[in-house]
Amino acid sequence: MTKFSTNVLKNTSFIILILCLFTVGCSSTRLTSEPSGARVYYYDTYACTTPCEHSAGPFDPTLDKYTAKKEGYKDNTLSREQLVGSKSFHFKLEPIEQKKVSSDFDNVEKNQLNTAPKLIIYEPKIDRGIKIVTQNKVKIVGKAIDSDGIYKVTVNGIDAKLHSGGHFSVHVPLTIGDNIISIKATDNKYKTAFNKFSINRKPVPFSQEENTSPKKRLALLIGNSNYTHGGNLKNPINDVRAMKKTLEDLGFIVIKYENSSQKTMKRAIDEFGRKLKDYSVGLFFYAGHGIQVKGNNYLLPVDAKLENENDAEYDTVRADRVLAKMESARSETNIVILDACRDNPFERSWRRGAKGNGLAFMNAPSGSIIAYATSPGNTASDGTGGNGLYTSAILQHIKTPNITIEQMFKRVRSTIMDWSVNQQVPWESTSLKGDFYFAQE
Repeated sequence: MTKFSTNVLKNTSFIILILCLFTVGCSSTRLTSEPSGARVYYYDTYACTTPCEHSAGPFDPTLDKYTAKKEGYKDNTLSREQLVGSKSFHFKLEPIEQKKVSSDFDNVEKNQLNTAPKLIIYEPKIDRGIKIVTQNKVKIVGKAIDSDGIYKVTVNGIDAKLHSGGHFSVHVPLTIGDNIISIKATDNKYKTAFNKFSINRKPVPFSQEENTSPKKRLALLIGNSNYTHGGNLKNPINDVRAMKKTLEDLGFIVIKYENSSQKTMKRAIDEFGRKLKDYSVGLFFYAGHGIQVKGNNYLLPVDAKLENENDAEYDTVRADRVLAKMESARSETNIVILDACRDNPFERSWRRGAKGNGLAFMNAPSGSIIAYATSPGNTASDGTGGNGLYTSAILQHIKTPNITIEQMFKRVRSTIMDWSVNQQVPWESTSLKGDFYFAQE
């Protein structure tokens, strides 16, 4: 080896030694990270995955970094100052803040979880919120939609039959006149939805009744409580409902009206008279306001507005209209019950001296009995319980077996006088030709 060669070798070794002193990677370097499993790049070239050992090459000041990367975390790069002279490097990675991006479907599902069921009514078809029918019951068919599933559907308090997919059906009884149909749907998380509409049941023309065979007993009940111009009465609606059930138990076919206008009352009485021709017993029951004017008795419809006593002839219904229809029907026994002797709601606006309190005495036509809640010219109590005082006493005694109708009304009178401390004395006018029993054993 020449002297020149020896000098070159010495110089090269010295340079390598100098580079090794100022360069990372001349020896193995320990690389770790928190969390572990980061991919480490040396000079932007993949080196290894932590924890690992990496032998660095010569230090290049233009590529003076180790960079650790891990999905879900921010990149971490060590600078030149951190690299020089170090034998191990630890990367602490910070997580990237996660932001949930909701899809349209997620938003729809979330809204569904926070909403009540959706109700769709298929039957009956409703026109402008009201349906007019003639049958005594109606089938309600619909669908309740909810992502949580449907737990129950009720219609006027009656549980509907649930079918697959939220479909439901139920039969609801109807009374003559307006019937409010209230539907309630409850999902499995007890969220509820409601729907309401009205069904008006009109009386069927008697020639079109499903069963036209002669019946023994027929009753027409009218109860008026909600007076547009005369205030409200507490119990007439309760009275006709209770009487309907009781009379049906006693074998009567019952037609019931609630809160009727003058036109409705007149039509009901006329049709009752026509149908009564096929029955042997007719009963008319009225609960509501009733007045007498100039010796005539008038039943007040809910739309009556009497500015003076002369208006009674035009805005009300005369009580003897019922008697005339019964007499024309020639039924064997006719019963008229008038729980209608409340205070006259219009009397205060009439001229001084005009009186309308109570009802006047009416002679009962042959084969009939007329029962008044109190004696002629006096007023009766509307009652403090669920029914009027007079109706309550009738309901108490009418089912007593083997007593005549006259005996029944005597018991009613005794009960009323006891309850009212002799302030109210029921009255009857009768021309019955035979014995009539509401109940017999």
